Amino acid sequence: MKLRLFCLVFAVVLCSAVPVAGQALGAPAWLSISLYILGVVSVFVADWLVYEAEETAPRWCDRCGVGMFEGYCLGDGEEYYCGKRCLYQDGFTTIKFEELWNNNAIYYTSWDGEPVEDWHENPRKEL
Repeated sequence: MKLRLFCLVFAVVLCSAVPVAGQALGAPAWLSISLYILGVVSVFVADWLVYEAEETAPRWCDRCGVGMFEGYCLGDGEEYYCGKRCLYQDGFTTIKFEELWNNNAIYYTSWDGEPVEDWHENPRKEL
């Protein structure tokens, strides 16, 4: 999500402000057109990267289904949650969280270094 937002903001800046500023500064028209095209291409690249992230990820949130590169692990991997918003649903309380945390039954971790070949397919992906 963050990557897509960054690419969209980048595209808007390139598609609007930079070509206008370039023309105001006397830059050649081909430069303004090139920057516009770069902005449009960045949107397609962002969509492709988001699509790839929706197909496989190191882990998947058991509540909302988002691909996770970091988050909470309950037990020995019985359940995964992307954040406290998903964790604190269905009666899960801060008291229960503190109890599990103190007993090392829940922890926050990152799977950033996990090789791509060990990633999992989206369990909610429709066939």
